[in-house]
Amino acid sequence: MSQFDLRCPHSCGEQQDSVWSASIKKGECREASSSAVDQKYEIYVKREPFSGSHPLIEVENISPTFQQQETETMKFALVVVVFLGAIPNLVWADEMLRLKLSMDEFGNCTMSVESTEEPLAKATEFKGDLMKSSRLPKSTIHKDQSGLVRLLHNFAEPDEFDVLFTDVLGRSQNVRLDQRFKALTLTSTKGDDALTTYAYRFKPPFTVAYDRYPLADNTVLLSVISLGTPEDALYVNLFSLDRSDDSSAKLGAFWIETKPNGQQNRTQLIDPFEFKLDEGVSKTFRLPLPNAKIETPCFLSFKGKSSQHSIQEISGLLIEGQVMPLFGIGFDERRGVIFAKQIIKGSLAEKVGIQVGDLILSINGEKPVNVQQAIALLGKTVIGETATFEIERAGKTSTISIKSE
Repeated sequence: MSQFDLRCPHSCGEQQDSVWSASIKKGECREASSSAVDQKYEIYVKREPFSGSHPLIEVENISPTFQQQETETMKFALVVVVFLGAIPNLVWADEMLRLKLSMDEFGNCTMSVESTEEPLAKATEFKGDLMKSSRLPKSTIHKDQSGLVRLLHNFAEPDEFDVLFTDVLGRSQNVRLDQRFKALTLTSTKGDDALTTYAYRFKPPFTVAYDRYPLADNTVLLSVISLGTPEDALYVNLFSLDRSDDSSAKLGAFWIETKPNGQQNRTQLIDPFEFKLDEGVSKTFRLPLPNAKIETPCFLSFKGKSSQHSIQEISGLLIEGQVMPLFGIGFDERRGVIFAKQIIKGSLAEKVGIQVGDLILSINGEKPVNVQQAIALLGKTVIGETATFEIERAGKTSTISIKSE
């Protein structure tokens, strides 16, 4: 393949159309004619408003100074230019960086980071029956006889963003499913934080794994596992250092616990340390919790710090465990009575007709005595099962069923 230089005459931060120049070095292009080597060409490219470290380049036109015999050479150069603009990193094009976190029922965790060419489906060994979901038609779902579920999302062919992600722990910002990069991208032209929360909860024991394109320089990606609320959460911090052939990164983990008075206590679980990406790393730690089973469903959030020059791209996500959707009901309590305070638009609850103000008499046959118990009862309904509500509205009782999918 030809070697050539691609240079922008302007500052990378400028959002404007510009003339880029490409030069083919003599002797390194077998396709070029002798009159074409050592030539410099001007290519007019249009930069889109969404710009990262790897913007897609659309060739608008070519400088009209080319001679006829140079046409084939220039076509070859243009193909390589567009290829360079579309692929996040040529050196790592065949590899993904995989982070995998497993937690048992008592908060014992194993975490690993590695470079791999294997598909994400091989991150775990799971035997179960294939399931279909009208909400997740493009995801691969398996469920075993014990009720454990594995969800596999390929962001090259994703389901709807509003089905996969939610604003329950904070409004999603600077995150989108970008089909140019075939990934979930976290970036901001202003360098603001990117944030989104996965719309399915899961209970330990569970495994979370995701693949991302090799790290861009000086970016931070936080994977946050929240135990029911954002007040108690595990933070896994992956910080990139460089993107050379000898790429390295830093990995750390800490636990945040928020007291009733609002005071936060931070416990460092893994002191940040540097490692080589081609060597990978594996660590074990334990959450600073009482020695009792974790019954609270967990949330997964992604928080990224990046800029217009460094896009963070997650190509796939795997969740394995007791997985359940968010039904879209916000509970509240008054004088010992549980009622629906909020119904999220487009949620499962809205689709079956539950309304704000409905009194919740029972969930799956059990009467909730407080909001926490109502959430816990609903959290027992994993994907593929049905949640049954007995409600009272305007003095009349009725039964409503919601299929968990």
